Amino acid sequence: MSPESELVAALQKIQALQPAAVERFRKGNYVFDKRPAKEPPVTEADRWQDLAFWLYTDLCEANLICRQVQEDEVGAT
Repeated sequence: MSPESELVAALQKIQALQPAAVERFRKGNYVFDKRPAKEPPVTEADRWQDLAFWLYTDLCEANLICRQVQEDEVGAT
């Protein structure tokens, strides 16, 4: 496999993480009902919700970066 093909395959795998997470959230009825507050979380549940929100936000950013790189590559050819 060429380095370019490996890169495209890696980007596609990373890009697929966010939609897969959304599907798991829907199936499990998980809901982020608030954004993390600026002050420290009060309860353990708040801490976990804040962590989940930030992890999901990172997945969304990774998805966006992968899509942009792939779109740039398609546009460049």
